[in-house]
Amino acid sequence: MDMHDTDKDGLLTEENFLNFYLQASLTREKTVWENLATHHIRPDLKKYGEAEIEDININLLPRVIMSQTNANYEILFCLLDEEQSISEESWKILNK
Repeated sequence: MDMHDTDKDGLLTEENFLNFYLQASLTREKTVWENLATHHIRPDLKKYGEAEIEDININLLPRVIMSQTNANYEILFCLLDEEQSISEESWKILNK
């Protein structure tokens, strides 16, 4: 954090913070998205409470499409046993 405190007063200015967060988003993308989610920011960068209500066709949700056949579920559950990145993406699909 010291490298972003350009005036060395122990505090980050708004510009210092933005530079820090820009650097973090380039080098630690997953951590930045987790931080944003902790502050109730959606992946489309809208706050959960401020976003407009969307009209969603539930028949188009991945979990509905995937549940049409047992073979789809079997494939996804097999992927849960694979390497971490594949497992994480499979879990996301199962939860959509």
